[in-house]
Amino acid sequence: MKGLKSLIITAALAASGIASTTATVLAVEAPTASAAPDENAAIRPFTAHFSDAQLADLKKRVSATRWPDPETVSDRSQGAQIAKLQALVNYWGTGYD
Repeated sequence: MKGLKSLIITAALAASGIASTTATVLAVEAPTASAAPDENAAIRPFTAHFSDAQLADLKKRVSATRWPDPETVSDRSQGAQIAKLQALVNYWGTGYD
């Protein structure tokens, strides 16, 4: 799960143009037409660097998320349930290390 969190943080930082604290994540190599199928599925470790200021900014922005209204049904027919997503984001932002 730590790799998944790092990957999500990496993706969020990359999307916002932030890229220096070291975080190790896993990368899935994109398939190419000439590569053998088993080579395409290779998972390789790599290192990304993020400063403490960049991570603090990301944490601040995630905690300021404007959530949509709760779903109108009690099942998952309308997608992921907002309460579960909020609990997960809260855990990642405050309890997960």
